[in-house]
Amino acid sequence: MHRDGEVVGLSSDTILHSNGSLPITTPLSNELHDLPMDVLERELPVVMDGQIPLGDLLSRITQSIYAELAELAETARKRTLADWVVKTKKQVVKLYAVAKWSRDAETVQKCMNITAFLMTQNHQFEGAMDGLKYARESLDPARLRNHDLLTSLDVLTTGSYLRLPTSIKQSIVPTTPLTDVQISRTLVDMEDAMRYRLRVFELVPVEMSQYRIG
Repeated sequence: MHRDGEVVGLSSDTILHSNGSLPITTPLSNELHDLPMDVLERELPVVMDGQIPLGDLLSRITQSIYAELAELAETARKRTLADWVVKTKKQVVKLYAVAKWSRDAETVQKCMNITAFLMTQNHQFEGAMDGLKYARESLDPARLRNHDLLTSLDVLTTGSYLRLPTSIKQSIVPTTPLTDVQISRTLVDMEDAMRYRLRVFELVPVEMSQYRIG
């Protein structure tokens, strides 16, 4: 990169702006590159499930072969001894293959540790996604309800709230009893309304036209 007539070298840990003018270094990337490999490997989980030391395996098979051979040498016939030799040879061949494979045991162990690390990371990512999903679902009912426009209009226009349920108002504010004059006037109004309805809208049978309510 040229800058003011000078040639400036950029390392692999340098990030350029979109216009290519000012480089930005990343200290975290430099620190990761500076760490030795054994330090990074110690951060991996060690997986030892289902593993048996090669020395224990060799000792166990050797003792088993020696005990069987000592027992067969005293009582077994040639045919039985020959069958045992064939069977033992197969075990020794398998043991030899395991011993050769153990040369790469360190590499295999690293692969197992890396796999366990990646699986742990995957579980953590899935847990984070499940947590975000649960948060979204649990916070959805916690939304603020819509503004009560009707109450706002009542308060602004009349200066009071007119939509209080009647049952609440009756339980708090006692109703003023009607006077005798009001009761009499109400009954007269009801009688006039009933008479008007019967004469105008309802078809009253002739037999009931002479009835009077005393």
